[in-house]
Amino acid sequence: MKMQNKVVQEFVNRPGFEALGNYPLYDTVDLAAAILPPTSTFFQHTIGANGIGVTNLLVAGQMPHPERFLITSINLMILPTVVAGVPAAITQADMEVIRTSTAIKLTVNGGNEILTAPTAVIPAGNGLVTSLAAAPSVANGWQLVKNAFPFVYPLESKVTFSATMERSGALGTLVAVASVKLILNGIRFRSSQR
Repeated sequence: MKMQNKVVQEFVNRPGFEALGNYPLYDTVDLAAAILPPTSTFFQHTIGANGIGVTNLLVAGQMPHPERFLITSINLMILPTVVAGVPAAITQADMEVIRTSTAIKLTVNGGNEILTAPTAVIPAGNGLVTSLAAAPSVANGWQLVKNAFPFVYPLESKVTFSATMERSGALGTLVAVASVKLILNGIRFRSSQR
């Protein structure tokens, strides 16, 4: 596998590890029908405690030893929260409140910032949701955006990481409950000497 960055190239070609192929790491936070919280934190849940619909992390906030992960891009989906088995309606206006009133920050090793970007620049990727207007719209609010935010970063085994969605100065208020799913697309590696 050929990569531009020398550090990433060494990460990818490290002896003793095998690539498991393309893989998404994802986590979900729920937002109440209220003023957006100052901070919502992703990747601190585990699949065992929350289920595969919420997250697919085996260990909260890190890749379990001996696994590693190369982030290659990011997606963010704003979805209706499921209440009593029924998706709650979410409007385009609520999607816009989340998109325009927040930023996403990724950190490693207890707070070392590796990325801060306005939520509005991180596309949903594939997948449609339906708003109250019953018109199909992509989950981040942009019509028919299918791409991802390019971002390459190697996550070593046992290195702690998290992502937060932080509210900007605007006190946006949601009319309906919503779920925000942050997806780190990439390549999962594990030790070939198991």
